[in-house]
Amino acid sequence: MLPIDAKQLLLNLLPSNYNNLDIQRTIGRFNGEIQYPSINISFPVEGTTYFKPPGDFEYINNELMYGQEIQTAICRFQVFAIDTKQRTTEEITVIDGQTEYDVSKTPIVDVHNTSDYTVSSDHTGVEWQTSVPAGTETFTVDYSYIENGYWIASKIIDNLLQDISARFRQELSQYNVDILEMTSTDDISMMYVNENITALTFDIKFIYPFKWSRALTDEDGVPLDTVNTTVSRKS
Repeated sequence: MLPIDAKQLLLNLLPSNYNNLDIQRTIGRFNGEIQYPSINISFPVEGTTYFKPPGDFEYINNELMYGQEIQTAICRFQVFAIDTKQRTTEEITVIDGQTEYDVSKTPIVDVHNTSDYTVSSDHTGVEWQTSVPAGTETFTVDYSYIENGYWIASKIIDNLLQDISARFRQELSQYNVDILEMTSTDDISMMYVNENITALTFDIKFIYPFKWSRALTDEDGVPLDTVNTTVSRKS
């Protein structure tokens, strides 16, 4: 099996937030109340032999038999997200005579800290109810918008893939774990009854050494260094 410490490291390396949203991080089968966005890692396949050296053991000393082979494990990453209300501020340039202004994050649902303008009818920006301030080049819009769950999950996946290339391999090397291959990302959202859930997944195959040892028994024979191998000539 993949070392427990390596699994814990993988969990710790997962991002803990996205765009001011806390990311729930779980490992293995999760039966609690899921929060969104969320990342789950699991290990559906472990202990597959990748390379086994000739013979059944590496070496024997007076007390122990040691063995080692190279194994693989699959780590499955699943990212879950839903449409989420977010809040942001944005500087908008004033255009003389214009009362409606688009914002960059849509659909906009609320404006805050002002009664001077309201959400436009198509929810793509704001519409001034009073005169646009004269003698100014910009004004600040403090607003809430709905961020699509697909874009949240996609961005988290993109950040994960970058982290895997930049940090995961180096961090896992302390446990002699390396990345053998990685699959493409699949959209598995159709598996869930809630149509608002976006679920994206991909797998990584890790390669690592698996070591074992056991005490010698009488069935293993007498250790060689206890056998008298002196040769005497018969006179």
